[in-house]
Amino acid sequence: MTKKKQKKKEIKGFEDFIDHFGINLSPESVAVKQKFVSDFELHDKLEYELIRQEKLAAFFTEKLSHIESFSPTGNLIIKQRENKDLELDRLAYKLMKEGSPFLAHIKKIFLETFSGKN
Repeated sequence: MTKKKQKKKEIKGFEDFIDHFGINLSPESVAVKQKFVSDFELHDKLEYELIRQEKLAAFFTEKLSHIESFSPTGNLIIKQRENKDLELDRLAYKLMKEGSPFLAHIKKIFLETFSGKN
């Protein structure tokens, strides 16, 4: 069935109503109505996006002011320095322990380099 016949079948019984109110069912007028509907959909989408962005801006503005007022950065830096120092102490202890592979290799390098034997 063609589209025209299908359209006529859909509006059967409404002919008097359409004629009385002067409704134009030409393809051009239908395209204009569809464009009008899509414009409203675009407008709604843009409005919702604007609302979403305003909420995000308010959220980040509030959070940033709290972060600036109560910044945890200084305390975190102090804790990380303490952890770094602790780990360096542990590493130095393991490397300098008697019989460690590191100490054995360093001893071998020094003996070969400075013993005078080539």
